Amino acid sequence: LVDGLAPLGFEPLVDASVRLPMLTSVRLPDAVVQAGEAQVRRALLERHSIEVGGGLGKLAGAIWRIGLMGENARLSSVDRLVSALQKELPAG
Repeated sequence: LVDGLAPLGFEPLVDASVRLPMLTSVRLPDAVVQAGEAQVRRALLERHSIEVGGGLGKLAGAIWRIGLMGENARLSSVDRLVSALQKELPAG
């Protein structure tokens, strides 16, 4: 997931040594922040049926929380999210 999101400007919030495989927190690229991260998440949900959690507290608007649990813990789910983001993110 982290490798697939990196070319889109997403960076992991925490070091690999302390990451949870079932929940990945990523810093948002400027393009997502400027486009309105909640609007991008809404587009992912409404157009692609992909739900991504926003940051909480002081991380609200700065990170996303992406779960890969149960049925979603598959490479196809990662590929689907990356593809949807490529379509939804502003060009530039």
